[in-house]
Amino acid sequence: MKKTGIMGGSFNPIHVGHLEIAECAWKEYGLDEILFIPNYCPPHKDSSEMLDAKSRLDMVKLAIQGHPNYTVTDREIQQSLQSDNFMETEKLLNELINGNNKIIDQLHEMYINNVNAIKVEYEQKILELKYVCLPKSKREQVDRLRVEGQNNKAKIIIDNYNKFGEKVKKVEIGYNTFCKLVDLFDVYQFNATALEKNKDLILKLAYAVNLPNFLMPTYVDVILNQKEELPSSWYLYRKLTISEYKNLLSQENNKKIWSYLLNLVRKSILDKADIPILPIIKRKDLLNSIMTSFENEQYDSALIIIFSVIEGLLWELSYQVNKKEKVFDNDFSTMYDFKKKVKFQSTRIRDVIERTAVKNYLDPEFIKEFCQELYEERNPVLHGNWICSYECKQQRVCFIKKLFVLDYLLSTIEEVYQTNLFDMLDEVFNSEKINSSRWADKPSTSDCSRHFINVSRYVIQAVRRA
Repeated sequence: MKKTGIMGGSFNPIHVGHLEIAECAWKEYGLDEILFIPNYCPPHKDSSEMLDAKSRLDMVKLAIQGHPNYTVTDREIQQSLQSDNFMETEKLLNELINGNNKIIDQLHEMYINNVNAIKVEYEQKILELKYVCLPKSKREQVDRLRVEGQNNKAKIIIDNYNKFGEKVKKVEIGYNTFCKLVDLFDVYQFNATALEKNKDLILKLAYAVNLPNFLMPTYVDVILNQKEELPSSWYLYRKLTISEYKNLLSQENNKKIWSYLLNLVRKSILDKADIPILPIIKRKDLLNSIMTSFENEQYDSALIIIFSVIEGLLWELSYQVNKKEKVFDNDFSTMYDFKKKVKFQSTRIRDVIERTAVKNYLDPEFIKEFCQELYEERNPVLHGNWICSYECKQQRVCFIKKLFVLDYLLSTIEEVYQTNLFDMLDEVFNSEKINSSRWADKPSTSDCSRHFINVSRYVIQAVRRA
């Protein structure tokens, strides 16, 4: 997918600062192109100090010559100039100046209609953003209601959910700001007398009446127009080459792609099943059972096993982290919040990975996906309620994503075990102990043999402690 940066503005005129910003964005975000969009007559600027739109457009074209990946469009200028509504609004304002005061009611009605249309459009977009951000169980509930034609009940479920992240909250704040600003803009203030004394306001007012969405904070559109991130991207970018990842982004619904990913993660999990680490060794049969159940399309059985293994591995990881940083109290009855520096009681694995030092050993995007998505699925599965519908077309893909989680946790435990082991070996064989050994200067054959035996004993003890 092509990554395009948008550089909008009046460009009155375009200058070096604009080009430097474009260059920084190009490098920082790895963009494929930057699109410059000069506007017609922004309402927050004095039109008497503005060059005409065509001149500003021509200057942008000249400024970006020599930059093969910079392009310019006049779409916003043309939309404003050619819009029937815009031209009609400008005509009415000129009639108002000529003494037809009744026109102002018509202008006010046009403005209110345009505002209401924008509100409907954005409220629908925000509703869909919230739907995408719902946990899977809630989305399925909404889907069922929509299929049954109960859209109002579906909307109530979305509106009543109160655990949305920062993205949704930021969009809602921006939209509420827009609603306050459009209420403050009063068309009735611009009567014939006021316009007669300020004729330069006519274009601005025509723009404001016709396109009141200029009052919408820019970041609202940026967030709403963002393409959703590829599921499990925190795992896939570790496993795929750049070309493979780009191919997946453009074909994420392709069955061949997901078959390839299944073979990739299956091989990785089965290879790790032979790692000589106790938490993995004692789950080797379970790992094989997961793959067998999945291949036989016994998804319910596979789900029960995989959620049990995932939670077990997370607890094993927390015990290993506890050897380096404080996670549990001495008797393991309480946990330690590494940010607030306080003890707390909980038996939920979600609290362990969100509040303790274990959080530092896991990818933030994995934690987000586990706590907001997988944890919601885990509860009904482990408590006897199936969540996997045999009619679900995404059933196979959904399970492959859980295999990503499993493989990632196996890798993480392996890394932490290795780190703990090497730390112990460093402690056993530090330079002070080696230099103080009585054979350090002129070791005899018997001394070397004895030392080799001691080294072997230390290594075995270290491995057992790890």
